Amino acid sequence: MLAFAVVLSLLSALVFGLWPALRASALDLNGVLRDGGRSQSGGARSQRTRKSLVVAEVALAVVLVISAGLVVQRLQRLLHVDPGFRPEHAITAQLNLGAKRYPDSTTVPFYRRLLANIDGRAGVIAAGATDTPPLAGGGIFTPIRLIGAPPRPPDQPLMSTIRVVTPGFFQAAGMRVLAGTGIQWNEAGPSMVLSETAAKTFWPNQHVVGKQIAFNTEPRGLEVVGEVNDARQTSLAVPEGPIVYVSFRRSMRFARTMTIVVRGTGDDASLVNALRSAVHEQDPTLPLYNVRSLRDIVDQSTAQTRLNTLLLAVFACAALLLSILGIYGVVSYSVTQRYQEIGIRVALGAQRANVLRLVLTEGAVLAGIGVAIGFAGAFAATSLVQSWLFDIGRFDPLTFVATGCGLIVVSLAACWIPARRATRADPLEATRAS
Repeated sequence: MLAFAVVLSLLSALVFGLWPALRASALDLNGVLRDGGRSQSGGARSQRTRKSLVVAEVALAVVLVISAGLVVQRLQRLLHVDPGFRPEHAITAQLNLGAKRYPDSTTVPFYRRLLANIDGRAGVIAAGATDTPPLAGGGIFTPIRLIGAPPRPPDQPLMSTIRVVTPGFFQAAGMRVLAGTGIQWNEAGPSMVLSETAAKTFWPNQHVVGKQIAFNTEPRGLEVVGEVNDARQTSLAVPEGPIVYVSFRRSMRFARTMTIVVRGTGDDASLVNALRSAVHEQDPTLPLYNVRSLRDIVDQSTAQTRLNTLLLAVFACAALLLSILGIYGVVSYSVTQRYQEIGIRVALGAQRANVLRLVLTEGAVLAGIGVAIGFAGAFAATSLVQSWLFDIGRFDPLTFVATGCGLIVVSLAACWIPARRATRADPLEATRAS
């Protein structure tokens, strides 16, 4: 990468230095004498080239600044999204029970003893387990049937995400039970809990406790014993969908690899030590892996957005700096070339305010054209970063207007120094320079 950057820099310097060198070595004397009078700022063709480059710089800066502004807004909104669980003071770790050492009939007693052991330790508020870690996506997505509801067409099955959980999971994750109860150890049979969105989707304006849901073609369903608040499952940017939390007694074959969630009053290290100690007491050969805090999981879910935002912000700042330097360079060069003309204007009675306005207008026109072109380019470019935006449209009027006005103001500020120099033009000195 270092070699690539060095070579690219050298090639850029060579190409962009060779272009004006070739043009200078092939001068048309008639054109120079025709266009290069003392009152002109260089040849008309050279002027157009310089101004076109500056307009392109401003347009590129507009595109990048608007894109960066939209992505920054997306990051701010993501950081304020409620994940549906409380990430503070909670850790997670995965545990796998081998089929040879732990037959299906032993998985439920194992996790029951383990979670009871963890619950009984000092500083632990709650402990539970689930088959899919928070904000991890994946899991089980299967057709379901609402017992007692009219049958659906065969080509339009009712689908839902399934999560296998143990008692204590909702308390450990910091979720709220809105109706009924959670999963219990002493339940008469396997039960389930619905998310708020699932309850509203499956049985609108009805109480869901006591309803039954069956999987695929199974004749009997599982009883719904409670309802909990929605929680983001795939990422913070993906809205909540219907989720059915099933007692892991119903799906013991999926319960071999489980994510343990422990909530406590101490720091994360003490909670990890408590979990490791409880697992070691029950089976010293079982390792814990993917040990993380819930806060780390939430932060990791926004890591890509943070990186995208940082990259776009760096590119936007670089483009903005180049556009400012470009406008300053063009206007400053124009003032230098037109020094005699400006001096004569002052000698004939031109007010300094008029000279100042003359120079600033030149920079404002370049910036205005660049901003107009940049708006069109930004609207097209935002389609490329549409997946980076969250709850934000491609056209955000405030971002567009603020960027355009900001760039014009910055451009005028860049023109201020050469404009002030132009107002101090000495008519006698300008005449002698002729």
